[in-house]
Amino acid sequence: MTLAESIRTYDAIHPAARVELLESAAALTMLSISGELDLKAATDLEPLLFRSVDECCSGGVMILELSGVSYISSAGVGMLAGARARSARHSVDLRLRNVPMPVTKIFEVLGLMAFFEIEASGAQG
Repeated sequence: MTLAESIRTYDAIHPAARVELLESAAALTMLSISGELDLKAATDLEPLLFRSVDECCSGGVMILELSGVSYISSAGVGMLAGARARSARHSVDLRLRNVPMPVTKIFEVLGLMAFFEIEASGAQG
């Protein structure tokens, strides 16, 4: 199953959470995640994110566009932290883009702001 097919399958069973593949190339993968990242959505999304990291080449960049995330549970935070740790092991630069203020506040309370690379819209480099 391709990454795009996996995303379609995920979206079909999670009406409150959506994933969209915005770009997929050897050196850059960009996914848009929106909606509610509750326990079930985050648990099911984790293997998809890990697969995306694994398929991104060493030295590549993976961007998670999060502007549409309306809710994130502790499982969602754990999923993002797991993807960040996995990306570091694979020498993939994982970036979170357009993190909504409620999610930012959770990261601040948990002391995770320095753990993630967070950028505003359109930042590349």
